[in-house]
Formats: sequence, structure tokens, C-alpha cells
Amino acid sequence: MNSITFGPMRFGRKPVAKRKLCTFRRALLELQGAPLVMKGTIAVAGMLHDAGPLASVMRPFVLDGRSLYKVIFLNLRCLQRLQVHYQPELKMYEDVAFIDEVLCVGGRTFKSQRLCFRALKLLSGGASNARGQGSCSLGTLVNDPLKPQPRVILRLLSWAQSHQ
Repeated sequence: MNSITFGPMRFGRKPVAKRKLCTFRRALLELQGAPLVMKGTIAVAGMLHDAGPLASVMRPFVLDGRSLYKVIFLNLRCLQRLQVHYQPELKMYEDVAFIDEVLCVGGRTFKSQRLCFRALKLLSGGASNARGQGSCSLGTLVNDPLKPQPRVILRLLSWAQSHQ
């Protein structure tokens, strides 16, 4: 993973990012050192996704957002207290379901906008087979759609159908 740190520079009124490559270790240590994360109240922390030649960031971080594009810090004690767990039966959108559940039970998320990652996006692999089946149904989300599903998966189904 190529992580990039942002040093804020201003041209006029618009902040512009100055990129500097960093390692995954450095990104993790910087996230762990953020004051809000250090207090132990943040359940999940992540970073920005670098999508263009020059990203601009208006704030250094975002609290309680759902768009954590690269999760690299899980506060396991906090997640255990909140009783939030990974849903292994999901075939896709497991990251969306996880963050949604954290927020629905009162957990907090933290996205650093001073850090970002650049990832290779492929058309195949991952959940491409499930996404390619057309409209999202319980059968495209889980292996056994006849089994009673937790409410996190039912919320995810509603979210996925609204984003088609």
C-alpha cells in the first residue's frame, strides 16, 4: 500500500495537498497517535482515498463518518464492548455493514484526511461476481438467504438496493 501524508498548503482560499509517500507502519502510528484515537473512544479509524492528481482536504479529520476507505485501526476493546463483530456470511459490502453497525450502536469512527491511500482498482476479483448479478437481493448478499438475518444485514440490503 502506498500511503501519502498531506502537509497543508494554501493557494488563495482553497487548501491543497502536498504529497509525501509514507509506509503503512507510519500511517498506522500516526492514526494511533491522534488524540481522539488515543483516548480509546474511537472504535474504527481509517484514511482518505486518493482519487486524483491533487486532492484537497478541507478538514484534517472527519468524525463518525461512514466513508472509511482504508480501515487500518480497530479498537478491539471498544468493538467488544459495543458487541460489533465481522459478518462472515456476507459475500460483499462487509466493510459497509461493519461501519454501519459501529455507528448504529453508538460507536465512533475517525477518518484522517491527512493520510490517504492509492489502490489499484480492478474490474474483476473481490465481489465482482456478486455485484455483476444485477439488482441486489438477500441471495446476492449472503450464502443462506433462508436463514434469519441480523438487523445489520437487513439494513445493508436496504442500503445496497438504494445505491443501485
